[in-house]
Amino acid sequence: MILFYKYLVDNSSDPIYCCDGTGKYLYVNQAFSSPFKKHPEDIIGKRVWDIFSGEEGDIRFSTIKNVFETGETKVMEVEYKDETSLIYFVTTVKPIKNVLGNVEMVMCISKDITERKLAEKALQKSEERLNTIINNTPNVAIQSYDENGTVQFINKASEIIFGWVNDEVVGKKIDQLNFDKDAMNKFSELLKIADKTGKPIEAMEWIFKDEDGNEKSILSTIFPINVSEGKREFISLNIDITEKKRLEKEMHRLEQLNLIGQMAAGIGHEVRNPMTTVRGLLQLLGTRNHNRKDIEFFELMIQELDRANSIITEYLTLAKNKTIALEMKNLNSMIAVLTPLIESIVRESDQDLNLDLGEIPDLFLDEKEIRQLILNLMKNGIEAMTSRGCLTIKTYTQSDEVVLEVQDEGVGISPEIIDEIGIPFFTTKEKGTGLGLAMCYSIAARQNAKISVESTNGKTTFSVRFKY
Repeated sequence: MILFYKYLVDNSSDPIYCCDGTGKYLYVNQAFSSPFKKHPEDIIGKRVWDIFSGEEGDIRFSTIKNVFETGETKVMEVEYKDETSLIYFVTTVKPIKNVLGNVEMVMCISKDITERKLAEKALQKSEERLNTIINNTPNVAIQSYDENGTVQFINKASEIIFGWVNDEVVGKKIDQLNFDKDAMNKFSELLKIADKTGKPIEAMEWIFKDEDGNEKSILSTIFPINVSEGKREFISLNIDITEKKRLEKEMHRLEQLNLIGQMAAGIGHEVRNPMTTVRGLLQLLGTRNHNRKDIEFFELMIQELDRANSIITEYLTLAKNKTIALEMKNLNSMIAVLTPLIESIVRESDQDLNLDLGEIPDLFLDEKEIRQLILNLMKNGIEAMTSRGCLTIKTYTQSDEVVLEVQDEGVGISPEIIDEIGIPFFTTKEKGTGLGLAMCYSIAARQNAKISVESTNGKTTFSVRFKY
């Protein structure tokens, strides 16, 4: 029987060897010579450090020593580098005891796990690559949640879009995040729907407010994945579409301006010609003696015709193809020329004026149109202040833009209608036409500028941004 066991050990395909407490090889089978390129007779009698150097030898000897001291079986994982490749082994080190229970030697049975280790490393690299891609995916906030709504993972885009910090978020539930209540309820409802149906929720829009109170429009896709039997997680892909929504609104506004501009160009002159004729006849008839008693009616009709003519004049300024004369000009210089007029209008309205003009570069502008834009914004600001307030006109540079700001201290603009500002014929004034601001937007578009409006705490600021 002993010879049978010896035959099995000698002819095992796995390297098997025995060592004493000093790390000296007492026995080595034939399989040992295959990976290590050494014959048994060249190894027996030598110590571990004679065959394996450095850290590799230290691991082997320390494990053997530990088995001698504890009498317990140990498992070690080591690697061996030959001239051409790296081989991985998992070795079971078993104590061999005498009749007194003392460890006389250890038997080491090694298993070549190179293929498994290479597969594990390939899988690890693949996972690292995937994590790197997911974590560095720009503009798409990716998170995973468990069935209880606890955050398992967030990528860098989540930190940017939602203002989260990885270490502060992972492990927390949705209601512990810096979601405003409405956004939290909406997102929690989306997770519940995905959990209940087991199906993805695609392209769901919702509004999120950051810590500064700024609204962001988010487009989310949520889908469940089964991570193990009976356990489910949810992957959430979120895109910040705030800028896209703003551009859509701006495009809608410009389309309306362009449409009205085309109509204006087509019918404006045709309407003005007969009005001019009617006005001239009314003036002539008003001079005749038998019409003297009705002169006030003639004057009223002429005033209304003049008002209609002024509206048509504004209407014509909306034309997209209006010819403009661009020259290198400075906004501050234009404001300086208009300052006496602005001061006069402000004083007459019993308001205050604050000019805060920073150092700005010259721009390609149509001076006549820009003056009209400044006066329109200034008049709107004054008319918005029903009680005494201050009108601030400010210029400064920001990134690659020159910014003109006109701010009033009026009643403000409600969030419900702020998106309608600048649409032709939309007005909150009792006698307004809704063309003044529409004209400003049209002028800005022709000067390659953009207008934005912000209204908080009773202060409304119109910002015109010019590229330079």
